[in-house]
Amino acid sequence: MKNIFQICLLLGMLIASIHCKMWVFGPAELRAKFDAGAVIPCSYGDFGTIPYGTNIIGRIYFDKENKDGCNTFTKELDTSGDPDATITPIILVERGTCTFAKKARNVQEWGGALMVVIDNKPLENPEQIIMVADQSGKGIVIPSVLISEKDGEILTKFLTDSDPVKATDASIEVEFNIKRTDGNVKVEFLTSSTNKVGLQFMEKFRSFYMRLKDSLNFKPHYVVWGCRGGGCEADEHCFNGTYCMVPYPSDQWNGVEILGEDLRQKCIYNLYSNQGDIEKWFEYLKKVLKMEKPTINQDESESIMEELKIDLSAVTKCLTQKEVLLQEELEYGKKNMIGLYPSLKINDQPYMGKLNAEDVFMTICEAFNEPPEACFFNEEKKGSSVDLSKFEGEIKKLQENSVKDAKKISALEETISQSKEKLSKRLSKIESSQNEIKTMLSSQKEVENLTDFEGKFLALEKEIQLLKSIAGNYRGNSTQTVKIGLSNQDKIDEMKIELDQNKK
Repeated sequence: MKNIFQICLLLGMLIASIHCKMWVFGPAELRAKFDAGAVIPCSYGDFGTIPYGTNIIGRIYFDKENKDGCNTFTKELDTSGDPDATITPIILVERGTCTFAKKARNVQEWGGALMVVIDNKPLENPEQIIMVADQSGKGIVIPSVLISEKDGEILTKFLTDSDPVKATDASIEVEFNIKRTDGNVKVEFLTSSTNKVGLQFMEKFRSFYMRLKDSLNFKPHYVVWGCRGGGCEADEHCFNGTYCMVPYPSDQWNGVEILGEDLRQKCIYNLYSNQGDIEKWFEYLKKVLKMEKPTINQDESESIMEELKIDLSAVTKCLTQKEVLLQEELEYGKKNMIGLYPSLKINDQPYMGKLNAEDVFMTICEAFNEPPEACFFNEEKKGSSVDLSKFEGEIKKLQENSVKDAKKISALEETISQSKEKLSKRLSKIESSQNEIKTMLSSQKEVENLTDFEGKFLALEKEIQLLKSIAGNYRGNSTQTVKIGLSNQDKIDEMKIELDQNKK
């Protein structure tokens, strides 16, 4: 067992290139503190959502009172000075004290778009380290990257020592690359037959695979560790003392039993992959997942195969080559140096971030130089289909309402026009009466009739106020109707955009 765990530790430390690219965006004074191109080596964290195929450019922040990000950020996040039109705060935190997941959650709740963790081990190369979250990592959506202690100190020193105005200009850019290909995209999935997370992912990924299967070279792999230094012959976790699997502490089965089920699943895949359709393999995994506990019992496995009409004799024949199959998986693990599972590789590049079927689908589509048609629409959204007719119906309804509103606006404008004309005539009469009063007052003639004229004048003034009030109501109704029309038009435009996106 000791030798097996040494292998686990070794594989967990050896990581393939993660293709993280980061550089200082500005100002020039900060860029000059780094090597040519102001490039900062980094690696992606294996949690959150990695937005493959995109870049994030943002102002960097460092809270001196919460350096490690292990406490809730209480300061107001000043988003002025962001270098592009999109507000994407990039938060620097120091490694240590608490989990990566806790740091990321605090950064996310503060409004950060990206967390940059500064390593606390001077000799470590961040490109060879993967940040992994524990179970508390659920719900984290922002991406995270790790940089070296040296580079982190340059950034934080600039922020803390510079003039506040100059510090506001400090920004970096991170590029989330995925290798692209002209042909089919290569997708490899590493798991174990008893890994529930892997089984759940495959069940959700199945529909995406079926849409892209003609453009994919997909292959599952199963975790196999070798015994180093001998002494594993009598170990219940090793087959023939050579090929081993360490079960989870909660597993009720030993390593040899797990390897047996791994091989059955591998043989089912190989059988139907050669026939050009692995639907039977997906069906088998679904049955295993639906059991109360994943089966690694041969009788239960054969029962499922019989139910699904899987060619049991062909699978049995495949299993006569156990050592060949196990050696193939052992070599795969050594070559790819992967110690984390379940995990994915897309075009030989490790997929980092949350293992979500829809996110993986979108990343696969980014891996094509010319994506197939299936990439341009997404039938699955939160487990259900997008009903395009519903959007079309809503757009039609809004258009009809808009026409009605336009007619109302036209009628109101006509009424207002007529009212203005009447009001103008009345005002002319009032002005005439006012002039007559002024003439009488100035000449002191017919003073006895002054009271009558004053009464008439006051009555006309009230009429003016009434007419103005009526006109105001017309204008108010017109404005409100126009607002309704504009609001509906905005909704129409938004729905058309969403409709176009879903039809693509």
